[in-house]
Amino acid sequence: MFAAYKNKKQLIGFISTFGGASAVIIIDSITEKLVHYFPFEPENAKTFVDEFVISNFGNDIFKAFIVDLFGQSFKDTNFFVSYNFCNALKEKFIQLQIPFYFISQESYLYSSLLIATKIDLNFGEIVTLVVPKNNTKFDVAEFKFTKIGYNLIQEKSITIDLKAKPQILKQQILGTSIPDKIVFASHGAKKFPYKKVFKSMNFAVFDCCLRCHREKFAVETCKWIWIKHMSNTNFQ
Repeated sequence: MFAAYKNKKQLIGFISTFGGASAVIIIDSITEKLVHYFPFEPENAKTFVDEFVISNFGNDIFKAFIVDLFGQSFKDTNFFVSYNFCNALKEKFIQLQIPFYFISQESYLYSSLLIATKIDLNFGEIVTLVVPKNNTKFDVAEFKFTKIGYNLIQEKSITIDLKAKPQILKQQILGTSIPDKIVFASHGAKKFPYKKVFKSMNFAVFDCCLRCHREKFAVETCKWIWIKHMSNTNFQ
């Protein structure tokens, strides 16, 4: 299936849940295009590890693998929990000498937002990301931009009252922090009065589904994985 990529280490594998279904998507690191999509059910996870990984992931075709399955249920499988499944994958990646990285769902969304918005920061500056789950439940994360990328300073989940005054909402989201930049992903919270809440602050609005940027996320994350891999840093 991937004969054209043999010995090129050109493909990126991304295992996650897409549209509620577990799958591995294969992305070309050069064209940044989707090459293939392999769905699998959690109950077939052991077969996936034992057969699919070995039969398709050899021949030095993969540059890296990214795994985000910490929210997936494996209760009725041989693995019982996602942690055990990820450990089984880790053994296969080490066996095949493929660099890999396990990422949480929150980190996936935050990274996608940073990549998609292409914000311009100086080293040492702070950006706060606001990612709504719906109109009243938000995830908030604060990052510092450094020479080696973004470092997470703090994160929290909050529930807001849309009837509250803008200054109350601002305090609930930012607390005492005064970030250099705020990025608000408005896709899941059309009713939130962000213009009033972040008035006079340096903020940007991103009105798009973050999962639409999975290919770009995979490519940029792969670059980071290889920087760590080449410097022999333990990032797994």
